Amino acid sequence: MRATEQLIVKCASVLGDTFPRDMIESILPNVNRIKARKSFKVLRKTGIFECANLHNPLYNKFSKDDEEYDIMECYCPRDDEHIDRSLCNLMKFTNLILMETCYKILMESQRKTLHASAANYLEKQADQIRKDIPYYALERPPPKFNQEEKDRNHRRRSSNRVEDIAIADAESYMRSLLVEEAAASIVMKQTSNAMKKLEDAEEVINEMIDKEKMDEEDDDLYVLYAKLARLLGKALYVSGEKEDALLYTRHAAKLLKIAEPESYCSTHARYYFLWIFLKFLRISTKPRKPSTNKTVEQGYCLSELYEFEKENNEEWKMSINSFRQMIKITGRFSNLHQMIRAYKVMIEFCGKYNHPKMKDKLEKEFLASCLARSEELQADDLAMMSEVCSDICLKSLEKGDISRAISSGTAVVEIGDSMKQTDINRTVYPLMALTLLFTDKKTPCLDIMQKMKSYNKKKYSTVGQAWYHAINMEVMLSWNISQEPFDDSLDFATYLMSKADAVYNDMLPRYMLTMSIAMWYCRHDQWSSAQIWFDYWEVFDLGEINFLSVYVLARKIEIMLMSLSISKITKPKFLWKQLLTAASEDLKKMSVAVKKVVTLKPRYHHLNAYLLALKQKYCWSKLTMIKALKLAKKQGNKLEYGWIKHNRHHWFGRRAQIRGDNPAAAEWYKLFSNSYQQGFCTWPLVAK
Repeated sequence: MRATEQLIVKCASVLGDTFPRDMIESILPNVNRIKARKSFKVLRKTGIFECANLHNPLYNKFSKDDEEYDIMECYCPRDDEHIDRSLCNLMKFTNLILMETCYKILMESQRKTLHASAANYLEKQADQIRKDIPYYALERPPPKFNQEEKDRNHRRRSSNRVEDIAIADAESYMRSLLVEEAAASIVMKQTSNAMKKLEDAEEVINEMIDKEKMDEEDDDLYVLYAKLARLLGKALYVSGEKEDALLYTRHAAKLLKIAEPESYCSTHARYYFLWIFLKFLRISTKPRKPSTNKTVEQGYCLSELYEFEKENNEEWKMSINSFRQMIKITGRFSNLHQMIRAYKVMIEFCGKYNHPKMKDKLEKEFLASCLARSEELQADDLAMMSEVCSDICLKSLEKGDISRAISSGTAVVEIGDSMKQTDINRTVYPLMALTLLFTDKKTPCLDIMQKMKSYNKKKYSTVGQAWYHAINMEVMLSWNISQEPFDDSLDFATYLMSKADAVYNDMLPRYMLTMSIAMWYCRHDQWSSAQIWFDYWEVFDLGEINFLSVYVLARKIEIMLMSLSISKITKPKFLWKQLLTAASEDLKKMSVAVKKVVTLKPRYHHLNAYLLALKQKYCWSKLTMIKALKLAKKQGNKLEYGWIKHNRHHWFGRRAQIRGDNPAAAEWYKLFSNSYQQGFCTWPLVAK
């Protein structure tokens, strides 16, 4: 055996019976890699090494009796670009006695040197992997982004082999390594391994206390025990033992001196105290303090408790928790992940308990902080940021701030595109499309629709398809252009409504789609078909009041009023009055809803003006249209503004003839048809 081959065998004996080839090549002292690879081939031919997956049925389906069985073949999984099968990625000793003999031949100093080289190699590999994993998922401190390159040579890197680190007698590093491995196991749902590593970490801490390397009264010791208890709670939660998980999390909170409110009365008093204290911290001019291990762990523990309280619907505890999380990051240089979580829960609290000024201020601070520290943003941070931006988009739409809704919605779309996570954008796409529709921005709106279409191709979703076709119909009704022909949307809607769960799940997109199709038939004078689709409103429930639900309600009222207009000359008087009563009741519902959803106030006044004109109250109708015009102009709602002006011109312009002998319905439909081709629908005004 040559010297290079002997050296390879000795190095491999340090790593155990199974080892990666490239690791041996990295730790070999002063050996050329090309020569080393030739030696590996020789060692395989002589039968000292073999492929580690040779006897693994997952990769080698041949048995020793098969002709295709080849001991020199490599069965390691690899990419197509690695076509050299003569070199094996993962190798093993064929004889364990030979491995032990080679290990004993080495001197103690040589073993330590090789162990250190192996640890260094593994640290570099772990460092590369960590770049793609959020630091908080592994319970690591955030990287120092400004000095990372300078400190790279001065900071130890973790290894996935505790044996190589243990030789260096570094208990504190070994402890952090075990905690990191436990956290990674929890993420991978390997709870038994996580619990074992946490037990090992506790043993290391106890050894450090026995060796007097840590003081039993030291606060840092309590922080370490609290972290272990919290992670054990997470592991139990993942395994389904939620009650035990909550007990361990509360124990961690107790170690960190986080008192839990015992009753509602004590919570109410503490709520006001924390509110005043938070306001004091926010206006304080004292210099910001750095975060300590204790405050960071308190933040994580509070976040875990908040999730338990949210799951158990303990709102009074959630309110206290949201203040505590915010206090922990106020006036400190906190890691960005904890800051984002704290802002998110506090913004949710302000929105729920009606503190609009505070909520608006927190949202601006939140976005400014994320922008200033954008290089620190991790995948989960971006996901939480997009949730907040989505909420800002919806609330801005409800307040009538269309420009802010567009900016926040665009931010969500860009975040999702940058992460290649279209699931993030799924909820904001319909909002963005309708907002761009209001501002008469055709190209961006069609781009959003194209993104919706691409998303539905990647992940077929009935709800996503329903939203896409509903928005397609709205664009068709507003601009007389579309991404898909009407027949395609009609076919999908027919299929959708034939499904058994059509009236039970995700009602809003289905409701919008059916009302849009009914409106399309109304505008094309196909009333029997319109009636079929309109009748679906009886089985749907719009749920809570928000922008989308009120928008669909407005579309329903529009259909009713158009039907009311033509019914004046086609239906008996008592039927006309019944329809009038139904339309008036829905308008009253909408009048209440638009107090919350201000953006749709112009649409409400527009519809109300139409109803007044149908009742021949022309003066009130004109005044209502003027009010609608002012609101639409103030909001920047170009679509509604142009539509109101269009209808006012045809109803009350110099050439309009709506008094005396009213024009026949056919004349109105001729006018209506022409206007529809131009982009705006003229609501027919037929009176007896």
